[in-house]
Amino acid sequence: MRKMTSAAFAALLMTASAHAADTVTIVDWGGDFQAGLKASVYDPFAEEFGVDVVLDTWQGGYGNLRARLESGVSGWDIIEVEAEEQALGCADGLLAEIDWEGLGVAGDFIPEAVKDCGVGSILWSIGLGWNGDNVSEAPDSWADFFDLETFPGKRSLRRGPKYALEIALLGDGVPADEIYDVLATDEGVDRAFAKLDTIKDELIFWEGGTQPIQTLASGDTVLSAIYSPDFLKSRQDGINLGLMWDESFYQFDYWVVAATAPQDVAQEFLSVWARPEVQANFVASQDYGPANSKALDLVDAERAKDLPSAVENIENAIATDTEFWVDHVEMLTERFEQWASQ
Repeated sequence: MRKMTSAAFAALLMTASAHAADTVTIVDWGGDFQAGLKASVYDPFAEEFGVDVVLDTWQGGYGNLRARLESGVSGWDIIEVEAEEQALGCADGLLAEIDWEGLGVAGDFIPEAVKDCGVGSILWSIGLGWNGDNVSEAPDSWADFFDLETFPGKRSLRRGPKYALEIALLGDGVPADEIYDVLATDEGVDRAFAKLDTIKDELIFWEGGTQPIQTLASGDTVLSAIYSPDFLKSRQDGINLGLMWDESFYQFDYWVVAATAPQDVAQEFLSVWARPEVQANFVASQDYGPANSKALDLVDAERAKDLPSAVENIENAIATDTEFWVDHVEMLTERFEQWASQ
């Protein structure tokens, strides 16, 4: 039976926009992801603190989040968001600041998981992937993505400027620690598009995360940027894909707390999530990396080595610069779409 919609259910739980002290609404991406969270954190949290947890789902987008929270009647308390939504919501005063001192675990978290208004939830990466059945040697840098002689054939990128432009600069020899400084200049943007021009005839774009897996598996592409969760799922399905962790880009999603939420209950929830054993239980069934670095020691070693937060996988990876994309996404998206349509 289909559950009642979030708006209708939230309305029943609220009077004059006031929350019941022992009820909290948590919003995430739904599906198997939500089921994994329910087993690993929602149910233990509810049982330990005697809180009634109401679950909802959403599909992301800062405009949606802002409209919900500004209305004052959304009923949303704790939300799983992407990095840009955390940054914008914090800047706009819609999210509460995190009491990291009260949590007492900031030193155990991967640094990028610690934000003023966000507690790292999951870590995912996007890196260079290939099908081991279709290439004689594995690529070892993004320069290989642009090498049509050694790796002839179609290659694919996520549609949009994010990651495509960073990858282009890496392929053109820009050091990893300089790519965002270079991309912040007009000359750097021109350089990135000029590099993409060198493979444009062999380049196709994907929008859904499973698309590049399918084209690599079928042999329609020889190289592709792929998401780490889709890579891990493909390995479980028996597809002989490889992923270059060096020069991959990693990013966190975050737990954020609405400024209107019951802050004491939210802090209790975050204290449960912050525990390494809770995160280890979650990533045992979900193909993401934990934010608490101590959680990896509690994960089966064979599984842990394929997670993006494993030391050997993250040590030469690149943290996506969220602030850069918050500032530049509109301008660069417009230019990218003009370039792609030519």
